Amino acid sequence: MYRLSRFLLLSSLLSALIFTSCSFDNVDQNIEAAEFSLSNNDYSEASEICHKIAVRDSLNDLTTSQLCRLSIIYMRLSENRDEDVNVAMATRCFHMAMEQDSLEASVLYNDMPIDDQHWIHFLAEMNKILDSPRDFFADESPDTVFISGAPMIIDDIEEQEHTHN
Repeated sequence: MYRLSRFLLLSSLLSALIFTSCSFDNVDQNIEAAEFSLSNNDYSEASEICHKIAVRDSLNDLTTSQLCRLSIIYMRLSENRDEDVNVAMATRCFHMAMEQDSLEASVLYNDMPIDDQHWIHFLAEMNKILDSPRDFFADESPDTVFISGAPMIIDDIEEQEHTHN
């Protein structure tokens, strides 16, 4: 009886371990599957896989390498479907990768194929906007300036200068 119960316990644990390892796929394997789907022009499948990664595995738990690869997959998806959503997700992945380890992310992005380099440059520009939105618009002249905390339209300032002179 003892041997039977011990056998059943061990076989239950082994079955549970096998079931768990098979039901929760590795993130890297899912990313590879998404890349394979894209190479076969199966955008629906690639999109589904990316969605599962983002929801089930949480972007916060991904490595820098995984975030870099995922950002490029999202950019490729944006060429064919849900452009705004996919660009937003790609930008988010790029930004998170750079925050996590900018040196590793830079090396990974530099090693990516030449065909992906235009996406990387685009994402780098989007990341600059996220990091410092005020600097992005600094070249434009403002329509409104603040003097002593009160907003004034530039035309009003020029008008006041003419009346005081």
